[in-house]
Amino acid sequence: MNVNRSAPPRILILLMGYSPEDRGAQATRAIALHKEIRNHFPDTYLMMKEGEQPFNEENVFLLRPWSPSTVRFRSIRILKWILSRIWMTIEVVKFIHQKKITSVLLRGFDTVFLFPFCKMQKVKTFYDFHGRYNLELLQLNEEGLAALVKICDTIILNLSDRILAVSEGILSQIPKHQHKCLLLQNGVDIDLIDEAKNRVPPIALPGSKYIVGFIGNWEQFMNIDDICGAVELMEDSIALIIGAGYKSEEITGKYLFNPKIIFSGRLNQMDAYALLNTADACIIPYDENDSHSKIKGFFSSRKTKEYLALGKPIIVAESIGREQFLVEGTNCLTYESRNPKDLAEKITYLRNNPEIADRMSKNNRELARQFTWKSIIQKSGILDELAGKDTKNLI
Repeated sequence: MNVNRSAPPRILILLMGYSPEDRGAQATRAIALHKEIRNHFPDTYLMMKEGEQPFNEENVFLLRPWSPSTVRFRSIRILKWILSRIWMTIEVVKFIHQKKITSVLLRGFDTVFLFPFCKMQKVKTFYDFHGRYNLELLQLNEEGLAALVKICDTIILNLSDRILAVSEGILSQIPKHQHKCLLLQNGVDIDLIDEAKNRVPPIALPGSKYIVGFIGNWEQFMNIDDICGAVELMEDSIALIIGAGYKSEEITGKYLFNPKIIFSGRLNQMDAYALLNTADACIIPYDENDSHSKIKGFFSSRKTKEYLALGKPIIVAESIGREQFLVEGTNCLTYESRNPKDLAEKITYLRNNPEIADRMSKNNRELARQFTWKSIIQKSGILDELAGKDTKNLI
């Protein structure tokens, strides 16, 4: 199959490692990109891993992972991963050929096997890059997997036609590739959040308490202990923590019998938004000791945009990596990372100064409009690239 560049764009967004029911940042970003890009190019398809629940959406196709249970070396995790991804890649190649795809948006080091085919068939590749994952694995003492990821990332970054970087800080990790980078941050669906506000929250919370909220996957650069420790120092306050992830069993076990701390676990997206809407303020507890926090402008957290869209005053841990569009006193207050006492003081300040909290809420709701998926995609230049036009927006 040789791509006909004069034909209308036919685009595939591919995410092998996640299913549509995985409501984390990876799956929801892919779904949002598919929805918005398809408004411009009707022949846009989304392929994801098949999950336990059916997902019936137009132009969405699910990949069934092949589990090599009959392989003699099934106890070797990396070998099983490679065989499964090769199987899925073959299915993707068939799809690209059948649909005459002109461009592919990829995410994850597990797409590495697809690049030789795309190069031979002149299918334009856009790699959705979210930072050096091998460095995160090294922090978790996963040396073997980190080495594999580093090799795959090196191949992918070299072979990609365009790289979609989520933040300015992530761009700084790949200086030699910046000539082919587009900045495509995480966005937010304001209409979806407004719809969720009308839902009954899945958990009833006492109206007399001041509620501080957190939502999202517990990444290793988020110090959930900051939030828990802060409300322990306060009267009439509750921490509402939605999601799970890094050290979640350890942390929930530590605070299991503390009535001031509510762990909802993972919820579907609409229930999570409805519950978070009950919060009086929201926290972004970046860990200053994590390597990502030391890279200027690294973070472009989805949760930050969700807090903005909900119109919540924000308290964020001060770090070099935090979002610089959050202005102290206008959109947020900052606190010293790993200092629950300082966080408790900032929460108390917001509670005692409702006029300041209200002003932040209005400012944040307005700021959220800059981060709708429509706005972010249009500013990135990716639509011109997908249409085959030269763009001036390359970094």
